[in-house]
Amino acid sequence: MDLKAIARRVEVLDGCIVLYLMPYETGATIDRFQAVRDALGIKKGDHWKSGNQATYASLEQYAVAIEFPETGQPENSHVENFRRFWVSRNGDYQANDEVYAQVVSTDLNNVLWTAIWESREKLPAAPGLLGEPSPDHVTEKKSSRSGGKRSKRTSSH
Repeated sequence: MDLKAIARRVEVLDGCIVLYLMPYETGATIDRFQAVRDALGIKKGDHWKSGNQATYASLEQYAVAIEFPETGQPENSHVENFRRFWVSRNGDYQANDEVYAQVVSTDLNNVLWTAIWESREKLPAAPGLLGEPSPDHVTEKKSSRSGGKRSKRTSSH
């Protein structure tokens, strides 16, 4: 399947960078995000070291592809250094995060962060459903054969 066909296409900096971002979470995006967190030693509930680190992890999570088309504009070091980073990164998330922090400007990082979160898409016709507990969240304990009371119990989700 061509993931670019289902990803959200986002152009930044007058088309100098084109991001193809999954507009929602999938099992694969969650797995990639967890792999980055594990490599960086970030546990659930911990804070990222920096905004750059959060953006890098989100790019690894949601980016299907990133392109750097010829736009006819003068070379821009923000774009060129990000391009060099992106095409040379490897599976070593910790090393990639360190390079990202060294070469991606805070201005470009902010642009990328905004692009990532503006590409998010909610499930249509389901406002509120995603934040509500699942139907099995509250369960009733069946009475035992010895005639015990029924009590409501909340699961540990």
